[in-house]
Amino acid sequence: MRLKGILFFSTILFLALGLLSSAWAEDVVYLKDGSIIHGTITEEVPGVSIKIQTKDDNVFVYKVNLIQKITHSAPAVEKGDDTAATTTTDTDNSDEDAVQAKPKPTPAPKKVVKKSNTPTSSTPNDSKAKFSKFGFLINAGFWAPDTYTQFNHDLETATGSSSYDYMAGFIKGGIGLGWFTNNFGLKWNLEMSINPNTYTTDWYYGGYYAGSTTEDTYIFIGGSEIEAELALDNVINKNNVTSFYLPLILGIWDVDYNVTDSYGTDDFTNTTTDFGTGIGFRGFDSSNLMWDLQLVYRWSQRGNYLVDPHGLKIPLVGGKFIDANVSGLDLNFTLGFM
Repeated sequence: MRLKGILFFSTILFLALGLLSSAWAEDVVYLKDGSIIHGTITEEVPGVSIKIQTKDDNVFVYKVNLIQKITHSAPAVEKGDDTAATTTTDTDNSDEDAVQAKPKPTPAPKKVVKKSNTPTSSTPNDSKAKFSKFGFLINAGFWAPDTYTQFNHDLETATGSSSYDYMAGFIKGGIGLGWFTNNFGLKWNLEMSINPNTYTTDWYYGGYYAGSTTEDTYIFIGGSEIEAELALDNVINKNNVTSFYLPLILGIWDVDYNVTDSYGTDDFTNTTTDFGTGIGFRGFDSSNLMWDLQLVYRWSQRGNYLVDPHGLKIPLVGGKFIDANVSGLDLNFTLGFM
């Protein structure tokens, strides 16, 4: 019985000493980046890597090329005893990365908000801001060129007939391009209008009714103009500007009077140049939409009489003839897409 008790006591003592020695013994890994890892080396692959477990149970694996040295410390006899024996192991100098058995979670990337260069209404106010806008223009106008007046008044006076009843004022429309900067604007417009009319003429011979003729007619006017603008600007910022301006206009127009009846078709045509000016008001904002309202008067070249292919002119009273005349007022509205 005494033998069994001695064996049991010896076994317990051996296990306790083993546990104490493992608790006191410590391995220290010195990394080349200055880090120092304290723990117990649990696995070592010579020339490749080591695995070390720290006191808080974290496990790390390091490749030997990242390790400066390794020390194996014997348990200290007393607290603060610096005479504990150590063993140092040096490693090589390759450039591979350490592999961590339990990697720390990578922080989520910060959300990057990309700034937009699109101008908005929140652009700071700056009355001295420079602006430069280019855009496509769509315009419509109500005008009264003198060619219509010649048909409606002068021709009816000459013939005694009220059949030539064209609209004295007529809608025209067009497209163009525009460029606008501080105190100046430039436009190119292509515009046209057409005014149709149908009338019937009764014929008499010797006081007797001989029949009638129905004629389909129209007056077409189309032209191209260049317009320069001298402007007074109210600048809020480079994306928000209103302007009061003086337009200076030069253009060329084609006038065509077409007659179609049972005998065929005849065209009376000619061209004229014009100069115009007036007043205008325009503005644009951060929506890149421009509006423009202007009232102008045109003066056109006179003496360019409407003639057919045979040189025949349309006579009026007193030896006058109808000519290609676009003189008159024009109220014009334009939308621009900048």
